Amino acid sequence: MRLQFRTVSTASLLTAVCWFMGAGRLGAQELPAVADEPPAARIATAIPAISPDGLAGPLSTRPEPDGRPPLSINDALAILEALAGSIDESAVVVSPALVTAPNSLDRQVARVRSVTGYIQSVDAMNPTLPYYQWHFIDKNKVSAKRVDTDEFRPIQALPHVTAVGFSVKRGDVRISNIEVEAADGSTFQFDIGKVVHESSPRRNVCFLPTEIKLKSVRIRYRGLTKPDQSEPRLMLEAGISSLPESARESVHRLSMAEMALRADDRSAAGIHVRGAIDALTNYRDSRGL
Repeated sequence: MRLQFRTVSTASLLTAVCWFMGAGRLGAQELPAVADEPPAARIATAIPAISPDGLAGPLSTRPEPDGRPPLSINDALAILEALAGSIDESAVVVSPALVTAPNSLDRQVARVRSVTGYIQSVDAMNPTLPYYQWHFIDKNKVSAKRVDTDEFRPIQALPHVTAVGFSVKRGDVRISNIEVEAADGSTFQFDIGKVVHESSPRRNVCFLPTEIKLKSVRIRYRGLTKPDQSEPRLMLEAGISSLPESARESVHRLSMAEMALRADDRSAAGIHVRGAIDALTNYRDSRGL
């Protein structure tokens, strides 16, 4: 089963990851801005080469494959630094005819996606669940007669939240979707379409792509108990990690950078790439990688 994630306010390349007991890891699914997009062709031209030690080398005429995968976090950072430089260069070009091949949209998007895939792979090998503390938000009865949408709110907006967790008692519950709203008004929606079983020994977890100050969570669901049984209960918790979720933040910023590139907003793209560099640097340093 595929789990989709999207922001409600805009199309995005954000990534969602949810863990469901008994089902393993679902996602992460990337929502491409352009479906079935062909891979970018190789471009043989003078470009800044990336040396094996991760530092920018002299100009080279040797063709470099677009979107080559990084070999390390430092290599990923070097690719992002080169990408930020190419965005800055293309932002000041007066004539489109003067935009060189290394700064083309296809090449820049390929670099974004290659680094994004690498970060997701590294993050998957370094799970953060053991570092989470869970804060009770609320619990509610779930009607078995109809599909309902209920809102769960903390007593006051809760900062530094990077995940929501939920569990059920006294019966199974089918969850259609979960919408998380931050205090700044941004919203994140998880399309789940899955039955959560009472027998699950631990909470089910959905990770947010960026840290937020949690305002509310709306869940669309229905209980699966029989008419002669009591209604199931769903308990919602907010997760705060003692390790920064910088890898997810970096992926989030890169998704925003790609959207900005496709919208030809070079200024915003550069800001998001720099944000991704800062987040990935934080991830490397906090894990000692």
